[in-house]
Amino acid sequence: MSNLAEEKRDSLGMFRLPSVSDLAGAKYVIDFVAGGSLTLQLGETEGTFRGEGLPCSDASGALDVVKIRDQTYLIDIDIEQPARDALTVVLSKDTGWALAVHQRRVPPVHLWERGPDCQMTFKVGSIRGMEQKGEAPGLTKDLMGAREFLMMGPENVYEHIYISHEYMVVNHVHTNLARGKAEVQPTTYYKLSDELYVLGVCEMDNATGLVQVVDYANMRMTGKAHHAVDRWKSVSRGLGGQIIAINGKLSYPNGLEPTGFIPDPD
Repeated sequence: MSNLAEEKRDSLGMFRLPSVSDLAGAKYVIDFVAGGSLTLQLGETEGTFRGEGLPCSDASGALDVVKIRDQTYLIDIDIEQPARDALTVVLSKDTGWALAVHQRRVPPVHLWERGPDCQMTFKVGSIRGMEQKGEAPGLTKDLMGAREFLMMGPENVYEHIYISHEYMVVNHVHTNLARGKAEVQPTTYYKLSDELYVLGVCEMDNATGLVQVVDYANMRMTGKAHHAVDRWKSVSRGLGGQIIAINGKLSYPNGLEPTGFIPDPD
């Protein structure tokens, strides 16, 4: 079992779904809808890939696989070189669609520069050899206005308010690091299927990026954090949590809804 899988035992992974070996030995080719492809080769503890259209074209690293639903998996490769990269793929054998998220930490030139250090590239694709069912994963405004608690353990409870399709507010309700802290974080929202979403969160003024698979049918989150070890090295760690809705969904008055253009997928 990889270090990433072992770390699920800590407080941030207390409610995380278990790692599985279901896909060990499997090979998948994902054809991106906007051109390019991704070839995944999965072992027991290591994964390799070749990608056309991703910032990192050929790499390997520690592998963690989690079954989200019956035929849907989170596949995470903690890339060895460059050590500031990671690749997460949410793959559905049920629908034949996949979403790849490449993360890269780019330290600021000047320490006083504001903004997230993490950059994310999202690619939607069809799994070669499988029939595609339903719509492809796509950017969404579905969660805009939703508010919830995310319980990641007895020492880590967060409140999330999805204020638009581009940002979320994270309130550290009860945490062992920064209790009472609240901040707005750039967030990318993708809908995979009914009640199943992927959130890519780039923490402001921080070196951490988060990929979260949010399953409202089962009220749980399964994901990973990609955080800094030093200026040029980052590592992945598994995350998991239970979701508790708060007072339903916020309703914006007519004409005052957050606006913004959702671009075509890359």
